[in-house]
Amino acid sequence: MRKLLIATTLLFPVCSYAQVYKCEVNGVVKYSQQPCADNAELTQYSTENSVQSDPPQVNDSVTQTARPTQPAANHEAELARINESIRKRNINTEITRLTAERNRKMRERDQKMAQLRRTKQSAANNLAGATWEESLSKEMSAVAMQYDTDIRSLDNRIDRLREDLKRD
Repeated sequence: MRKLLIATTLLFPVCSYAQVYKCEVNGVVKYSQQPCADNAELTQYSTENSVQSDPPQVNDSVTQTARPTQPAANHEAELARINESIRKRNINTEITRLTAERNRKMRERDQKMAQLRRTKQSAANNLAGATWEESLSKEMSAVAMQYDTDIRSLDNRIDRLREDLKRD
């Protein structure tokens, strides 16, 4: 009985099937077995259907020559779909990286501005602080301009990448 069970499992191919939901949450694409958002798309990934019966034998030479190209076309379409998925994943990764860099720049700017404000307050208590206070004001303006330019540049890059995602 045990040998029969083992032989049966070895002779019948195993077919797997999974339902995978594709969701976009906070600009990040996620895949899950359960719907993860209201806009979840159902994608079906499964192995080739190996349980199908053998196709009927046809003597027509046209269908026999067309058969080998059909799987190649399917593979090319699948390869194109995978490449597109990888491209979108890379774009999303780059958007996440740029957003983190943008947030880091904003924190740096805020820290430098707070440091300059503290220095400016101590300059107000100094007798020769008027000229020092003026130079600190100019430095604060330069720091704000530099970081705002950097942040705007990052925002533009993020917007371009998001447009690339929407185009497809």
